[in-house]
Amino acid sequence: MKQCKKAFLALTAALFLIHAAAAPGFAAQQAAAAEEKPAAAPPIADTIQKNLPPTLDLTTKKPEEKPVKPATITKLTDQQKVLLCNLANNSSNYERKAGEEAKTLNEWLKERLKPRSFREEIRQSGLGDWLVIKSVNQDITNGFCGTAVEDPKTGARVFTYCGIDGNQTMDLLDSLATMFLGDSPQRHVALDLYESCRDPKGNNYLFGLSKGGELAAEVYALYHKQIKRLFLLNPLPIDASRLSGEQRAAFRGNKVDALVCDGDFVWMLGDAPWEVRFIRNNRESKSFTGGHFTKSIAFNEDGSTIPEPNPYRDYPLQKQAGILAQSGAALLQRILRYVLPPLAGEA
Repeated sequence: MKQCKKAFLALTAALFLIHAAAAPGFAAQQAAAAEEKPAAAPPIADTIQKNLPPTLDLTTKKPEEKPVKPATITKLTDQQKVLLCNLANNSSNYERKAGEEAKTLNEWLKERLKPRSFREEIRQSGLGDWLVIKSVNQDITNGFCGTAVEDPKTGARVFTYCGIDGNQTMDLLDSLATMFLGDSPQRHVALDLYESCRDPKGNNYLFGLSKGGELAAEVYALYHKQIKRLFLLNPLPIDASRLSGEQRAAFRGNKVDALVCDGDFVWMLGDAPWEVRFIRNNRESKSFTGGHFTKSIAFNEDGSTIPEPNPYRDYPLQKQAGILAQSGAALLQRILRYVLPPLAGEA
């Protein structure tokens, strides 16, 4: 029991350090994307313009937005999938009412004063015309954030769950609860969002980064028969020892795509039930946890990620940290499996 206690304390400390290290990076990322108001044209320019021919325009004009090709769920690039993962970080409480005209992502993000840079990324990616169904932000109470949108071309329901966000303490506690108890407050809210907005015909897709990957996986564990694809990015694992044989087989199937950026070790904080494919780190971040964030992912010009054939060659410390955390978490999970009831049955 002393070894178990030490392993639990070590894992708690590791998760705390990860969340603590992530907070400054996340805050900096949000600050960098803060709303910038365009500078007003000086009054003198307007005065001079009145006395010039129409062909000489000195006033500042807003550049015209170039048209973009609308995105569809069946032909998304990796870069578009990563954007959908980040969409959950911009969640705010909203639910489309019956009979209400649907808002596009472009309209919804602008109304809620979300960062202009992120709005522009969504627009340029072709995702801006997707329709918002529901968004939940319970960051203050339990740390959860998630959004459900619809691809207007296919009618697919797309669910995206937030990773590390502003409420680091609640995320840490919730992660520990899910990791070792198999249940948590955020898990219930994630399931409720899916259940209230899902397509009954099974045209459903899940996306999640980090903690959001864990939540998306929890939903998939119960509803994998209704879900077409599960996309995970640097996901925090769920407890595979609590899954049924059929659930474990579902995670090993071709509907699951789990990407891990070289240098990330969060995906090793437990015994994950899915296969992963390693992708290249652009090495712009020098921090210990830099590989965990989407800004570290290297993309090709066509928006695809670049496979990494030699993961952790340049990140030996992160590899060792992940291996130690994985062995400790797996040990505790196997012990608790005999004490706690199994995960709820499949839907």
